[in-house]
Amino acid sequence: MYLPPSKQFLKQKYKNFDKNYIAHYWLMNDLFFDSEYYYDSNADLNESFDKTDHESLRNHYIYSGWEEGRFPFKVSVDKFFYIETYPDVKNFAGSTEEHFLAHGYKEGRLPYIHNLELESYNKQLSFLDPGSKAIENKQEMYQHYAFVGYHLLIK
Repeated sequence: MYLPPSKQFLKQKYKNFDKNYIAHYWLMNDLFFDSEYYYDSNADLNESFDKTDHESLRNHYIYSGWEEGRFPFKVSVDKFFYIETYPDVKNFAGSTEEHFLAHGYKEGRLPYIHNLELESYNKQLSFLDPGSKAIENKQEMYQHYAFVGYHLLIK
């Protein structure tokens, strides 16, 4: 599932991100949102929202929760991908999931690699970064996505 980059990270990385409403829309367009998880994991919302009001809870996430660093669904961290991609995490005293939730998300790290298609990825890449060369294979695509492509959404 697609997890949008941390808004805190994007505000630090990109000047005027707060005013880039097209980027906000793009990031939230394909968002998977689990209203039951969101309600249950954010007790402070229980008095203001009904557990069955998916639309209001989703809007809360988009307009407030994302800024606050809340998650739209339970994030599972791929331990092997995370340690392979970010070797410094080996020195962290807790689990990879604890690292991601406490630090990694705010730092712009990925919890797992998405299932990507090479042809589709190259089409998006040529749109987002017209001068870039086409990615030639899946390994190159995944490396590009982990270190560059994920953050190209908000250029």
